[in-house]
Amino acid sequence: MTFLSRCQNRSESNDQPWVTDDPKNKGGFIYSPTSAKSEETLPDGRKALRSCGSMSYAGLLSLVYAKLSPEDPRVVAVKDWLGKNYTVSENPGLGDQGLYYYYHAMPKALAAANLSTLKLADGTEADWRKDLGEKLLSLQQPDGSWEMASRPGGPGGKSAKNLQPITHVGSAWAVLGLMHTSPAIAKRAGASSRSAK
Repeated sequence: MTFLSRCQNRSESNDQPWVTDDPKNKGGFIYSPTSAKSEETLPDGRKALRSCGSMSYAGLLSLVYAKLSPEDPRVVAVKDWLGKNYTVSENPGLGDQGLYYYYHAMPKALAAANLSTLKLADGTEADWRKDLGEKLLSLQQPDGSWEMASRPGGPGGKSAKNLQPITHVGSAWAVLGLMHTSPAIAKRAGASSRSAK
């Protein structure tokens, strides 16, 4: 639990110097206790590691696997962050970076946490299965694949400067995401076929 606690932007359970109680980061997760995909400098000069969507869903999944109760403050905090940053249009905190991993991590974590909806900042409930299922279907290419952009590794392990379209990983993560949304998609497809009659 020490590793997980040190990946969560929550000063009550994380002893690392970069932790911030900034509301836009509090409760979310970063990549590792010493690095994040995004960081910022605070007014006091300290480096803060920014929470992001994909790692926050992976963090929730890890807390579920660690058998923490839904009432545990760490679980409550990450669900709160996820509700405040809910979207299927981007990977919160990272934009398009890691988007298809986000589409895989989101439904896996929410299903494992037994959440059929996610409470949002305004008090409404998001039907994440419907939202994500429709988004993934809208991104599917005519040949049935899902194309994502990636920066392949260059010589010496450096990232290439030009984005390259790849489909195998994007398609795999999209299909894994759709597996968790299928009840909502089936319901929508059934309603569409009935209305067409």
